[in-house]
Amino acid sequence: RLAEPQRGGAGAQFAGARAGVAAGGGAGALAASDTARDRRPGWEPAIRLKAQLLAQSDSTDEAVRLRKSYGDRHPDDHNTRVAYARALVGAGRFADAREEFRSLLADAPDNRDLIYAVGLLSAQLDDFDTAAPLLERALNAGHPEGDGIRLNLGQIAEKLVGGGRPAAE
Repeated sequence: RLAEPQRGGAGAQFAGARAGVAAGGGAGALAASDTARDRRPGWEPAIRLKAQLLAQSDSTDEAVRLRKSYGDRHPDDHNTRVAYARALVGAGRFADAREEFRSLLADAPDNRDLIYAVGLLSAQLDDFDTAAPLLERALNAGHPEGDGIRLNLGQIAEKLVGGGRPAAE
């Protein structure tokens, strides 16, 4: 009942959708987020919420399409592009996510979170020659996941040695 789609403006629908999420009412929350988007087209918070709801309901491909569509209309919005890249990760599309994160990293080459994301995705894709230096850069930049980065670097070194290749110094 918190997310009845026929009542209120976009803000009220958005609030109802958020309350519906908190109450566990996924279908009602999704309907309210649709109504908020209908009443205020292009409103980023409603689009973000809808994408989140879609991802939670195992409609990850639709969530990715929604994020991509919004991102295409707002190519200079860094947060939207990051959300799209994360949606790709959530959909298991690691190579596509890495390319999006690489594009973001080109625009912000000192961003330790982006360095880490590209390094981690590269490791996930067994591209260790790319992953190791990026993870080392993230570590040297003071990324808060230092212990996890060291673990990943150790695993990469083991894989390189185990695969008959010398570990990087």
